[in-house]
Amino acid sequence: MTQLALLLRADASHVLGAGHVMRLIALADAARAAGVAARFIVGGDPAPMLAVLAARGHAAAPAGGALTEDLAAHAAALAPARVAIVLDGRFDPAAVTALVARGLAVAALDDQALAPLPATLIVNPALGAETLADRYPHATVRLLGRAYALLRQDVLAQPRLAPTTARRRVLVTFGGSDPLGATPRMLTALVAAQAAVARAAPLAIDVVIGAQFAHRDPLQHAVALARAAGHAVDLRVQVADLPALMAGVDVAISGAGGTLAELAYLGRPTAAYAIAPDQIEVARAHAATGRVHGGLDLTVADDTALAASLAEFLADDAGRLARAARAADDVDGAGAARVLRGLDALAPG
Repeated sequence: MTQLALLLRADASHVLGAGHVMRLIALADAARAAGVAARFIVGGDPAPMLAVLAARGHAAAPAGGALTEDLAAHAAALAPARVAIVLDGRFDPAAVTALVARGLAVAALDDQALAPLPATLIVNPALGAETLADRYPHATVRLLGRAYALLRQDVLAQPRLAPTTARRRVLVTFGGSDPLGATPRMLTALVAAQAAVARAAPLAIDVVIGAQFAHRDPLQHAVALARAAGHAVDLRVQVADLPALMAGVDVAISGAGGTLAELAYLGRPTAAYAIAPDQIEVARAHAATGRVHGGLDLTVADDTALAASLAEFLADDAGRLARAARAADDVDGAGAARVLRGLDALAPG
C-alpha cells in the first residue's frame, strides 16, 4: 500500500490562540514516530506558530487562498502518497464538502459537536463524547472520547508521578496568547486565596505565557503584588519545555483547553477555568465529574469568587488527590496513535 501523508490545517493568532495547532502537533509527532510525513498549513497570523513548528522539526507553510483549492494543491504536491487532511478549528462547511467531493480523505477535530464539519472522519476527544455519535451524520468513522486525546511526544516523555498533598509549587497557565487576560487575574486571586488558607506558607509560582500574550502591564502588576506578599514568582515566556515544567509542579491552575489532557496524563491536581466560549462546557463537565476543581467561566466570575474557589482548592488535600487520580485514568497517552491508525484506514489508494 502507498505510504500515508498528513496535511494538518489550523489557524492561530492572538485572538484564536495556538491551541488548534498545538493539538495537531501531537498528531504530527505520532506520524513522525510511525514514519509518516506530515505538513502543517497555518492560517490566521501564522508567523509565530511557523517558527514553533520549525523548531520542532515539522514541515509547515502559511495558508494561501481559498481552503478547497489551497489544500487540494498541497495534497497534489504530496503525490503519490495517500493523503489524509486533518482540520482543527472553524472552516467553511461548503469548502469541506468540496474537498470530500474531490475524493480526498478529510478528517476534523471537533470537541464541541455543535456545528460539526461534514468530514468523513471525526475526532472528538472530549470527556463523554462517546454519547455524541448522532451529532456527526456525515462521518463514516467517529473516534469519540478521552481514548483519542492527543498528547505531544514531549508530554509522553515525562514521568507519570503520583500526586501528593504538597501544594507549594503552583503552575499558572492559560495558553499561549490568553486573549482574555486571565493570567494576571488568577495570579492575584491565588495570592488572596493563599492568605485565606490556614497555616499557609509562601508559594513558588511558575507563571507561563506565550510570545503573543498582550496583557503585559496587568501581569507585571500582579507579579509585583505576589512578590510583595512573600511568594516567589517565576514569569516564563514561551517556555521551551513546558511539559517538564508541568510534570514538576505540585498543582496547576489552567484554562480548559488541550492543557487539561496533558495535566491529567501527568497526574497534576488542577483547578480549571474557562476563558473562551468553547471551554465553558468542558470546564463544567470536568468539575462536575470530579476530575478538576473550579469549572467557573472567567468571562462572568468575579475576583471574589475566583479567590474563594482557589482557597477551597488549596485547602482540600484529599479532594485534589482524588480528582487528579480520576482524571489520569481517562488519558493513557495512546490517543494520537489511535487517530493515526484511523487516518491510515481512511485515506484512499
